[in-house]
Amino acid sequence: MNKLVVHQSPPNRAHPTFVSVETVTDEGAPFTFAVIYRNKHERSNLIAATGLYGRFYAGGRSQHDIEKYAETVDPNTNKQYFIERGKLRELTG
Repeated sequence: MNKLVVHQSPPNRAHPTFVSVETVTDEGAPFTFAVIYRNKHERSNLIAATGLYGRFYAGGRSQHDIEKYAETVDPNTNKQYFIERGKLRELTG
């Protein structure tokens, strides 16, 4: 299970906080692999922690649904989802 940690956003962001998603490697070392942030349209996005334009994992209107998914997502997954009313809808390329 992944760990969620709340942080203060930089002043140029639309929402005052963002959430980092942390996991532990097989060797026991913790690392952050994704962040959850709310955009100016009040939607939440789960993306890779390598920058706001990193790999997209999931998005939706409910931050709670995104956080619930983030607790269990595999950092190595290639699947992308839109989450609406707690249901995952896989996005196709």
